[in-house]
Amino acid sequence: MSKVFLHATHPFKSVVQARSIVRQLESKFGGIRDYQFVRCPITHVYNGQANVEFKDPSAAEAAAASGTHKIDNIEYNLIQREGSRPALETSEPAVEPQV
Repeated sequence: MSKVFLHATHPFKSVVQARSIVRQLESKFGGIRDYQFVRCPITHVYNGQANVEFKDPSAAEAAAASGTHKIDNIEYNLIQREGSRPALETSEPAVEPQV
C-alpha cells in the first residue's frame, strides 16, 4: 500500500506549514500522488494529522520506517496504512463480558 498516516506533536499553524511538510516528504522519499490534512470540523484548524499517498509503494514503506521527522519545531511520525484505516494492534485476545 502506498499510503501513510502522519501524526504531529502539535497542530500545524497554517496551510503554508502543512504544504512545507508535504514538500519535505516529497524531497526525501519521492513523488506524492495525494494528501489530505485533517481539520477540526468546527474551527477548521489543522489538528496535526494527515493522510499521504505516495506514487511508489516502496516510498511509503521507506517513509514509515524512517522514524521521527522535524520541521519548524514540530515533530511528526509516519505510520504505514493498510487499506483505508490504520490497523489496530492488540497483544491480548478479545474477552467477552461476563453476565
